[in-house]
Amino acid sequence: MLSIIGTGIYYFLTVIETAIFLRSILSWFVDPYSRILQLLYAITEPFVAPVRALLSRFTGDMPMVDFSPMLAWLLISVVKQVFLVVIG
Repeated sequence: MLSIIGTGIYYFLTVIETAIFLRSILSWFVDPYSRILQLLYAITEPFVAPVRALLSRFTGDMPMVDFSPMLAWLLISVVKQVFLVVIG
């Protein structure tokens, strides 16, 4: 049972990680009001917003480039690797 739940959590984190990556890449090329980008923002914002808030504590005003999606992606990658080691 634990392996089924663990596999589900791992795949969920992979989907979020991929959505954050797509959000970052597509934001450069696609209209910000397009449906696909709005969907990606809706899916990923619960993960990116806390990182953005944490970064704003250290940087004050947000710089011209928002690094919070990159940092959120990195944190999710680390959590996935730790999760693989712990759950096995």
